[in-house]
Amino acid sequence: MLYRADSADDETRHLIDIVRTRLSKGERVAVLFPQKRQAFGYAKGLIEAGIDVENPKELDFTTDKPKLMPYHSAKGLTFDTVILPRLVPSAFGKMGIERIRRVLFVGITRAMKWVCLSTVGHGGFEPVEQITAAASRGALTIREAGQATYPTESVAEDREDDMDDLLDLL
Repeated sequence: MLYRADSADDETRHLIDIVRTRLSKGERVAVLFPQKRQAFGYAKGLIEAGIDVENPKELDFTTDKPKLMPYHSAKGLTFDTVILPRLVPSAFGKMGIERIRRVLFVGITRAMKWVCLSTVGHGGFEPVEQITAAASRGALTIREAGQATYPTESVAEDREDDMDDLLDLL
């Protein structure tokens, strides 16, 4: 799913809702960021919202707490749900488009069941716009701010080829 938030605050509220929902389903959750400092900031916000999480300094893979970390720290790991917030140009610093595509590939391929990408605004960031093409093939659901977080019954979760369609875009 790709969520297009109206603002950074809306994106954060959405992230909190997604984490709570996926934890209630008993899933292992990772939230991946372009930069380590973003993981610490979001960890603070999730803790303030009452969700106990682990930041990059205290990762313990024996617990069910959501793991917040940068993309490069997630290589080789898998989670039921992976959330990729902050898909905006400023979050990636001076990283080029090709490198952004590679780190998004790393992030998406960490998910075993479900991926949630989120951005603020509508258009303009080429890697996100490229991913939105997957919606026309049924491999991606796009939600706008104010819509339900995600479908309660998702056909896409059960189709193995959907992930391949999304990855082919990257």
